[in-house]
Amino acid sequence: MKPKDEAKDKAIKQATLDLVFEKGMAGVKMSEVAKKASIGTGSLYTYYKDKEALIETLYQDIEKQGTEILFKSISSDLPYPIKVKKVCFNYMSYLIKHQKEVVFKEQYQRSPFCYHTEEDLSLDKKAARLIALINEGKNQHYLKQMPDLEMMLALDGIIKSIIHHYQIAEQPVTQSIKERIFSICWDCLKA
Repeated sequence: MKPKDEAKDKAIKQATLDLVFEKGMAGVKMSEVAKKASIGTGSLYTYYKDKEALIETLYQDIEKQGTEILFKSISSDLPYPIKVKKVCFNYMSYLIKHQKEVVFKEQYQRSPFCYHTEEDLSLDKKAARLIALINEGKNQHYLKQMPDLEMMLALDGIIKSIIHHYQIAEQPVTQSIKERIFSICWDCLKA
């Protein structure tokens, strides 16, 4: 069997991401992905057996990329509050620079393609690293003693909502805005 062309695979994934951003996940058809990626529909099916396989692979790629960005420049020797601040700032930057990926993930997580259970969450590398960071803060008495998932959801909700507000208003998210967002997050979770 002939090896898959990485450039074509990248074009397929980008076309899918673009179409989901434009039309929503339910409205995307494999024939449209092929057309947007400038390949034949038959060729598309040599890369992905169906839409579900394509969506799942793209989701996994986005999750891996997001995890790398979220924990960029985080070393174990940093003081705990600095680690949390860096993770929050990395997440803010991700939300700003990767809007299509954010929309894709939100739609995926609310779609029939998503089969995540509590067991899946424990296997998720990003979730595991966030839980470890949260537990480090709890153990050092920086953070409240509340469920890990609720803390992750609180941070996600605060950061995503405020960033989204500025994106809709077409206003830049300045350093001072990022500092305020972090201050809100820290005040919400600190012991």
